[in-house]
Amino acid sequence: MTDLLQQGIAAAREGRREEARALLVQVVEADERNEQAWLWLAGVVTDPQEMRICLENVLDLNPGNVKAQQGLAWVNARYGPPAQPAPATPAAPDTQRPPATGISYTGPTTKLDPPPAPTVAASTQPMPAQPARSPAPAPPAQPMQSEPSAAAEHPCPYCGAPTSLNQKRCTQCRNSLMMRTPPPDRRSVPLTILGWLWVISGIPVALAGLGIFALALLLPQAPRSSNASALVVASGVLLFGLFYLGIGRGLLQRQRWAYFVVGALTLIGLISIPCGIIQWAVLLRDMPVLARTSGAPLSAINTVISVMWVIMLVSLGLQVLYIALVVMSYRDFFGPTVRLLTGVEPTGHMEHYNNGVAYKNRGMWYMATKEWEAAVAKAPRDINYLHALGLAYAQLRRFDQARTTLDAALRINPEHAQLKESRALVDRLAGAGAAR
Repeated sequence: MTDLLQQGIAAAREGRREEARALLVQVVEADERNEQAWLWLAGVVTDPQEMRICLENVLDLNPGNVKAQQGLAWVNARYGPPAQPAPATPAAPDTQRPPATGISYTGPTTKLDPPPAPTVAASTQPMPAQPARSPAPAPPAQPMQSEPSAAAEHPCPYCGAPTSLNQKRCTQCRNSLMMRTPPPDRRSVPLTILGWLWVISGIPVALAGLGIFALALLLPQAPRSSNASALVVASGVLLFGLFYLGIGRGLLQRQRWAYFVVGALTLIGLISIPCGIIQWAVLLRDMPVLARTSGAPLSAINTVISVMWVIMLVSLGLQVLYIALVVMSYRDFFGPTVRLLTGVEPTGHMEHYNNGVAYKNRGMWYMATKEWEAAVAKAPRDINYLHALGLAYAQLRRFDQARTTLDAALRINPEHAQLKESRALVDRLAGAGAAR
């Protein structure tokens, strides 16, 4: 059953709702006390009554399950309370006590009807609860999306508005839905070649500068002005060589400033290519005339022209190769841009809380809500987690959820002053929103 449960959870996370339902129904039919299976099943069924059945079964098994309490409150708020008692088929009573797993077994669960035939798309309200690797619907720990539509499977990480995977910007909050991924861990071959070309070019220039210094210092009989000029030239040449070496070292260490400098020089090189071609063309055109006026033999003229053509083509080829290396090294400094997804990786409750704070600081309130939901799921009696989650719900204008969450925190500590202020603030914000 563990394999079926994991397959069902994976299908729910990936948005394959009918497949997830079929798998999870098999799990609960084989083990009616599987609290997690009932919770996930509530997130993929399409009928409000079936959602209630799943959530009530969770509460039968564990009355303290906060996710099921919040999910059931949301279902009743959205679809209204049940008009009549849900038809239930009692399962055969279990004559054995459940194993000591920490779950409080309070009574029989209710079976669902067999899953219907797969449909093209489900148009129910997903209720995400468990940490997910993708923005697909998840269990009903946090059962609030803006609208019940399939597009809500890809909520905006900032405001939670429904989006599609091909969108690059949220139509509601106007924030970008794209992010740049980190560059690869290892340096590419083009960047390695480019860096060493700069190092190799800088070594002889630096050595030339040191040579000029040595000559200026070893020739004391030269005029003082000549020595001063030589030292200035040596300093310039040495600095130029050190500049080359610094650029090469920066490229090999994948420092962006070095790539920016190389990119600027590459743009200058692109501009200089057509200018150089024009100069060479003019020189080759005038070379025969200059050679004839000087009385040089025709064979020597043709040889000089051929050598000049070779030099021009080699220089042009090296310039093109250099530009190609710069372009191919781009990914060493800037990873590809991808679509932001709203998945939450499972981790400890403290890590979830800290991740939520980081998202909140970036304005990603929906993602902060998801992380804090995961933190509350792992530590349901932590007042700090509940407080942060309640305020995040209010920021997303989910005032019913905000009240429920803050009320749960106040039941734990009724005298908490900040919780009382936050609870009153939610009421004021909800009233202001209703007044509009």
